[in-house]
Amino acid sequence: MIAAVVGLGAIGTPLAWLLAGDPRIAALRLIDGDRVERSNLPRQVLYRDQDIGRPKASVLAERLGHPEWAVPERLDAGNAARLLDGVDVVGDGTDNWPTRLVIDATCRRAGRPWLFLSAIRWEGQAALMAPDGPCLRCLFGAGQDGPACFEVGIVGPVAGWVASEGYDLLRRHWGGETVRELRLVDGWRDRVQVVRWAAYACPHGGDGRRVG
Repeated sequence: MIAAVVGLGAIGTPLAWLLAGDPRIAALRLIDGDRVERSNLPRQVLYRDQDIGRPKASVLAERLGHPEWAVPERLDAGNAARLLDGVDVVGDGTDNWPTRLVIDATCRRAGRPWLFLSAIRWEGQAALMAPDGPCLRCLFGAGQDGPACFEVGIVGPVAGWVASEGYDLLRRHWGGETVRELRLVDGWRDRVQVVRWAAYACPHGGDGRRVG
């Protein structure tokens, strides 16, 4: 399989590391248009002082031993179909709601699953978004209100925890399970709550089909 990780920050870097070690993954597509900044280093542990100023995608691909995996571009509606062409699953590490909507729409059109992952302060969320299941608007409405993690911060271990929860959802999916759940990580209380959903008709698919 080929996996893509979009956004190589506090969540995307540990997710890429986990996927790179999975024998089912033949290659990764590491997508991010940003460069390493000094403020990244405390919570994005695969980057180092000497990487400051270099493209995150290039640095991470080299650190994982595959420079050819680097895609130093910012994903948007205009290039998403090209950047995600041919991949089997997409991991979200973007901290950007409009980009997540683009990932959701692109993956649904292509019939592939993707991981919704987010974290802020001590809290995080992880869900496997199947192409025949609920979309982002089904789960969250118009979007998630409040500040972004770059504005108020994120506890580094929580980001890694969220990445590992997402990876666990993927492993269950690859094992043949039907995964219908949103995992809510609470780093302050050291617990994960699970919200499950049943099959229902997604109102955003345009054809009234039954999903989930």
